[in-house]
Amino acid sequence: MRRGFTLMEMMIVLVIIALLVALLLPVLLRARRHAQSTPCTSNLRQLYSAWAMYLEDTGGRWPKFLVEVLPYAGNREIFKCPLDTYNGIITAETRRGKFPVSYYFVPSMKWSLDLLSSVDENHGILACILHGEIRHPRYLERGRGLFEPDAAFDGLTLRVRRDGSVQRAQVFNERCFLDEKGVLQHGYCMWDLYTDVHEGPERSRWCLAPADITYVPCPPEP
Repeated sequence: MRRGFTLMEMMIVLVIIALLVALLLPVLLRARRHAQSTPCTSNLRQLYSAWAMYLEDTGGRWPKFLVEVLPYAGNREIFKCPLDTYNGIITAETRRGKFPVSYYFVPSMKWSLDLLSSVDENHGILACILHGEIRHPRYLERGRGLFEPDAAFDGLTLRVRRDGSVQRAQVFNERCFLDEKGVLQHGYCMWDLYTDVHEGPERSRWCLAPADITYVPCPPEP
């Protein structure tokens, strides 16, 4: 006689398959994200070359906006990371250039560059946060008028530095502190995208934060 599977046996097999999928899916997603870091790294290096040529032609004057280096880049496609499904997460640059821009560009004001250079001569120029994890999805809801990707992503950030090297940095941009009334506040500062020097008076000045501010652990996302 041929004996078929019982209902219980089939349920056990299905549960095992579901567990395997649950275990493998994060691994596959991380592998896919890692694979997509290669073209993003290539984009950052090409944008660095365009930035360097811009500086050479302008006597060392930094561009105010990343899209200003387009004539030296020659290709709009390199301004977009393959993981950018938001049609340009840098909305101000995207509007200015009228094409998608995915990369954060260090502010070109002299005082901000001087502060960064005083603690890190090889600080970052460009950064891509899309290779990290989405910690606060509420900051990606464009429909509500709230779109602040730098406050949404944590973790792996690709950063091209002044010497042209691309660094894989772990960035946790969110900082929490208690205000004068004891109310928990959340703060974000672009400083951490460009350097691994996370503490000091220079960071406080750059972030326009009180020098004596005391940070506390941030609560988990509800």
